[in-house]
Amino acid sequence: MLALGTGVTLGLVTRWGLFIHWWVTLKLMIVLALTGAVLFVLVPALRARADAVAHIMTLADRMPLVAAPAVASALLAVALALAIFKPSWRIRE
Repeated sequence: MLALGTGVTLGLVTRWGLFIHWWVTLKLMIVLALTGAVLFVLVPALRARADAVAHIMTLADRMPLVAAPAVASALLAVALALAIFKPSWRIRE
């Protein structure tokens, strides 16, 4: 939530804007997707897994717990690369 709030604030008060450069817009979409995934998918799934911890989990039960953080880490790496390299293409002038 903090990343989303600071990102929107910085987009509104800096020269980069939210919808001027495509990489800023892409970063916003990544943060929105990750925030939604954490709040609506990962937290409930972890709560359910914590309730079931007394039972033996199979590999199929463990895969979402590995895949979700892996995808999230890859998306955060893309957002970081966009923040560092700042491609010059624009959505609008």
